[in-house]
Amino acid sequence: MPYLFLWLLTLWAIIKFNYGKWGSEIIVGSVITFWLVTHFINLSFCLFVSMKRNIYRKSERFLSEATGEIQLPGEAAPTTEFKTRDVSEGGFSFEFIDPSVKLKQNQEFSGILYHDKFPIHFTSRVVRVVEQEPVWYAVTIKIDNTKGQDHYIELIHDGDNALLPKMQDNWITPLDELHLNAVMHLRSIERTFTKFIRNNS
Repeated sequence: MPYLFLWLLTLWAIIKFNYGKWGSEIIVGSVITFWLVTHFINLSFCLFVSMKRNIYRKSERFLSEATGEIQLPGEAAPTTEFKTRDVSEGGFSFEFIDPSVKLKQNQEFSGILYHDKFPIHFTSRVVRVVEQEPVWYAVTIKIDNTKGQDHYIELIHDGDNALLPKMQDNWITPLDELHLNAVMHLRSIERTFTKFIRNNS
């Protein structure tokens, strides 16, 4: 709330200070305008930080595509296949090969994840359901077998993290970063609004 108040106050100051100025007045006042705009950008970043996205994992996630199958409640055999989107030490996210299969949040299940043809037996609980195309799920993972744990750790850390940039782009300015943050937050609001409309239609 303090950041929002200061952000609105700075925006009002920029408009108030420059309103009605022409020619040399704008040039003379450009130093103050530059300071106000810089302050406005910094406060915008403060707002974005305070509007932080939810963190669903305690450990770093890595892009990794592995296949597996799960045993749905009431089914005798694990016949429902899936592929992972990313993995971490606390869990992974995946999507079903057959999009008609659905899971509910907090639903528990067991399954097998394959790493170099080795079956990793695990139990999981759905902690997040992302309603987009395709629908994907974030789940916890618990592996009791020591050898299975070793293979899962190898699956995570075998290679570099493709989610991280390989090099820094020196051409990205603070305004570019501000634009990227604004676009990401607007997309998040759009997804929330779309989900609300879909659930109430």
